[in-house]
Amino acid sequence: MSPEKINHRKQVQEALVLTDLENRILTWNPATERYFGWNEADVLGKALFVQTDAEFREESRPIFWDSLRTHMEERTFLEVSTKNGERKRTFVRATILHNLQGEQAFILYMFQPQPEQPPLAHRFWEVKKQHYQRILNLVPQY
Repeated sequence: MSPEKINHRKQVQEALVLTDLENRILTWNPATERYFGWNEADVLGKALFVQTDAEFREESRPIFWDSLRTHMEERTFLEVSTKNGERKRTFVRATILHNLQGEQAFILYMFQPQPEQPPLAHRFWEVKKQHYQRILNLVPQY
């Protein structure tokens, strides 16, 4: 990974997690440390342990994973737990990334607080979609 890519990853304000296809954490940026409370060193190599509400675990998870595998990207709202036990309603966007050989190799997760104002939500997500694409462009190729 080039120094430029590392610096960009650290400057991004969104909580980003890069995992392998088995959801083992490969990188966890500083914004993610602030959002969830765990240091990157504490989570590297571990399964992505974001705790979700029972509804997602029982009903939505299979749909989320099937859609992610089929469409290479999926979005949803989850209730997640932080290190100190706080529950946060969170927007999660997951994108499957490919290695240099063109094989599916990674999943990039972005976590953001749910917007408070419903009328602003559409514009919020349009801006975030453009910003997310810029973030994806910073991800190194392996």
